[in-house]
Amino acid sequence: KIERLVREEFVEDPYVAIAVAKAESALNKKAFNPEKHRGCSGSYGIFQIACVHEKDADLLFDVEKNIQKAHEIYLKQGWWPWGVCTNGTVDCGLK
Repeated sequence: KIERLVREEFVEDPYVAIAVAKAESALNKKAFNPEKHRGCSGSYGIFQIACVHEKDADLLFDVEKNIQKAHEIYLKQGWWPWGVCTNGTVDCGLK
């Protein structure tokens, strides 16, 4: 079900989106990383959305909301916000 939701949201790049979510969280909707960001701490849910993008962490543990927020970020910034893309874990087409 989660992969289907990702494909439906990320129509422009569904296979990379699924690979990113798997690498970030193993598709675990309760995934949490306490890492520090600019003025806050934590990355949440299947796409490991950083707290700088959403102050209400509970929203990010909701799979559909996490996918929607990830897509919003992707449309503005591409795959650059995801460490698995910038460190080469997933080939996201970044150059």
